[in-house]
Amino acid sequence: MIPITDGYAVGSCIKNIPIAGRDITQFYINSLRDRNEQIPAEEIVKVAVEIKERYGYISKSTLLEEYVRFDRKTDLGVLGKRFRQYEYKSRVANRRVKVDIGYEQFLGPEILFNPEIVSPNITEGIDCVIDQAI
Repeated sequence: MIPITDGYAVGSCIKNIPIAGRDITQFYINSLRDRNEQIPAEEIVKVAVEIKERYGYISKSTLLEEYVRFDRKTDLGVLGKRFRQYEYKSRVANRRVKVDIGYEQFLGPEILFNPEIVSPNITEGIDCVIDQAI
């Protein structure tokens, strides 16, 4: 975050966190690999970016509340509303590939607010950095 006053950047107030969209993409890649999804290595970055852009969302509630809400809706049999399915035509494997997307929908973007999900060395999220600057 770069504060601007009278057209000039206030250098002493510049704040940043070393987390960006590439970290969210890497989170999706790792998640897909951990689940042993049958995605060719040449296409996994493209698939992760597509999933991030198409299905990722930031929860209005806390992370725990979102987990509970997500699980409650799936327990009630509303799987179609919570779980998503990404499907694409693989050029490498020459077939259609389907990927189920669950918690990743809100866990990926949550990295911006709770970066310790991917890096224990970073404890302040973007919301803390903004609060400190204001």
